[in-house]
Amino acid sequence: MKNLTNDTTFYTESLEDNMTLLNVEEAASLLMVGKNRIYELLNQGKLKGMRIGKSTWRIPKLSIYQFIREQSSL
Repeated sequence: MKNLTNDTTFYTESLEDNMTLLNVEEAASLLMVGKNRIYELLNQGKLKGMRIGKSTWRIPKLSIYQFIREQSSL
């Protein structure tokens, strides 16, 4: 997998913003899908995130960008 942090044409935001952690609702809003779809993507490993406790997920904003890029073949 390509290291996306070096691709300056793709990232226009700061690294700090890319490392922002989103909750499931915020991730769903960015991808314009429902929360259940985000849970499916996380459990399938298609969207990278981390569990905090048993049921709380946090998704780095960078993971959202990577997912979009992989799915759109850019």
